[in-house]
Amino acid sequence: MKNSKYESYLMDNGTTAILTDLEVAYANVYEPFSFRGKSTPKYQLTLLIKKDDSNTLKVINSAIDNVINAKDEWMNDDFFDPEYIRSPLMDGDKNGKHVGFYYITPKSNEKPIVIAKEKAENGNFIVLKNPKSIKRGTRVNVMLGLYPYDVEGNRGVAMYLNTVQKERDAAPSSSAGVDYNQVFNFDRSSNLNENYQNNMNRQPQSINNISEQEDTDLIFNEKNSNFRNTEKENEIVDEDFYEEENTNERLPF
Repeated sequence: MKNSKYESYLMDNGTTAILTDLEVAYANVYEPFSFRGKSTPKYQLTLLIKKDDSNTLKVINSAIDNVINAKDEWMNDDFFDPEYIRSPLMDGDKNGKHVGFYYITPKSNEKPIVIAKEKAENGNFIVLKNPKSIKRGTRVNVMLGLYPYDVEGNRGVAMYLNTVQKERDAAPSSSAGVDYNQVFNFDRSSNLNENYQNNMNRQPQSINNISEQEDTDLIFNEKNSNFRNTEKENEIVDEDFYEEENTNERLPF
């Protein structure tokens, strides 16, 4: 099944979803990521879904239901309770990670295909090779496969990251779901901020007490943070590097 409208939809097998115009919160599609080096490195995306995007939410929930209903050993289990099946669709308001959004984190052991929405002269989608093509705030379309897992009694539905199509660059939403113009709008002249003013005016007793690790050019270890406070990382990014490849066999876009 191919949908002519630009909206999320399910493919004919009922467990492969095409989701459109989602915002990237975290991206590891060019290099696999391992949390603190303790897990198997995987390629992954964390994608934000607006809570009023009823069509995308319907597609995801339908795919989840199809996976659960197709799992015969679950359905024939006298103790089976769908309420205890772990869902890949997370509520950012409940855990505070992405307030105002639902979110998903599809993963893959294999590097996913990353393409542009533009096509080459031969009619094939252009493959994006620049690691900075997909970043926080980028709007993407994705192809995901949903599947069940059952590990030591922990049952759930997971998402496999197949293909990513870049739709456009955009400013990221507030990760806290609040307006930074408000939360940092301090009244520094107020008596309520007296301690703040005192701390700001306080001078260090000795310059020798300042650790070298407080230098502003510090590069954080990748295990602790992806942030690198260097001039190199803040350079203007050139246009995405395009390389043509034949990708039509996998892509429904």
